[in-house]
Amino acid sequence: MRKLSLILVVVCGFSGVFSGTMCAQATDGNLVGAVEDASGAAVSGATTQLVNVSTGVMRAGMTDASGLYRYNNLPAGLYRYRNRI
Repeated sequence: MRKLSLILVVVCGFSGVFSGTMCAQATDGNLVGAVEDASGAAVSGATTQLVNVSTGVMRAGMTDASGLYRYNNLPAGLYRYRNRI
């Protein structure tokens, strides 16, 4: 099995953080990342899995041709991520 390095970028959007009044606040976010092998090459077709530690809810996905994956509309919480080639 090849050693994989994982790049996770958590993208959360909050509007009005620095304004005087807040109309709404985001309660969910997105997780975007890439799966790469030890040489830094993208791994396409890798199976990805994200599990909410508190609820046990699991989401599965797969990397695209560029080795990227994305999970949208995730409720705030602690998650465990796994991938498999």
